[in-house]
Amino acid sequence: MKRYGKQQIAKGVILQDWGVTYDELEPFYDRFEKIAGVSGKAGKLNGEVIEGGNPYEGNRSSEYPLPALESMRLTDIFAEGAKKIGLKPFMVPAGQASRAYVNPLGVRMGPCTYCGYCLYYGCGNFSKSSPNACVIPALMQRSNFTVLTESAVLRANLAEDGKTATGVSYLDRNKQEWEQPADIVILSAFQMQNVRLLLLSKIGVPYNPVTKTGVVGRAYSFQTVSGAAIHFKDENLNQYIGAGALSSQVDDWNGDNFDHTGLGFIGGAGILVVARGARPIGNADALPPGSPRWGKEWKKAYTHAFQNTTFIFGQGTSFSHRRLLS
Repeated sequence: MKRYGKQQIAKGVILQDWGVTYDELEPFYDRFEKIAGVSGKAGKLNGEVIEGGNPYEGNRSSEYPLPALESMRLTDIFAEGAKKIGLKPFMVPAGQASRAYVNPLGVRMGPCTYCGYCLYYGCGNFSKSSPNACVIPALMQRSNFTVLTESAVLRANLAEDGKTATGVSYLDRNKQEWEQPADIVILSAFQMQNVRLLLLSKIGVPYNPVTKTGVVGRAYSFQTVSGAAIHFKDENLNQYIGAGALSSQVDDWNGDNFDHTGLGFIGGAGILVVARGARPIGNADALPPGSPRWGKEWKKAYTHAFQNTTFIFGQGTSFSHRRLLS
């Protein structure tokens, strides 16, 4: 609003400043990136713009702990094309270890082998930056730490004053309910599940879409993603290899990186391609328009499409709107 004025904001959009700044958060991001073994290239380091990284990113105090993932044929094509039209492509920082790595907790992570089965699966190499790979192995060395698998938390239990949590109730694999006392309870699931647990635990005031009062469930938003299929005539994208976050992106039209004056909207999108690997069955609908849907000719079309068809898409700004919460 400071740049464009209040008239640029559509009626009903829910906006609120964060209570903390990026500079306050940056040291914690930096620490976690080192624990998670994030692979990437800094674009702005100690105030200096670095070639090969994202020049639009927030200022960093140190380089990523590991080099960026290897570029594949798809990301090469995207980066070369983007540079030709004056854009600034970069390899997206990824929560996957590009090299063998020992994190600050002493956990060893294996290098990504670009197996092509990353997106929907766990990693046998301990290359992905999921807690079970880079945090929990360190915690399991402690005598006072226990992991309960095949269990589901039902609610957080509150003290009589209703202001503090005393633990959680959960179901085990045999569907028996137990109570786990705790000094601190952390809700760290996806935001929809966090809201569900807050409601079940009677924590906070639920959002009322009629009166526009309450907090829990208010201003929910998610990714805005759109894109298009690309069909090459004669390429070898080798889509049987890749990694879930192996991406080349441009941020020239992301957020407020460009002037929105007179455009009638705010926000933007990062535009990218992802060489994530193509599952042979799951990718079978990626055929050019007019392709047969069955039989010999379908097989022929898909044989070609597997090497020559891919997607380009944008992850855009998503604003909460009062109408969508009604």
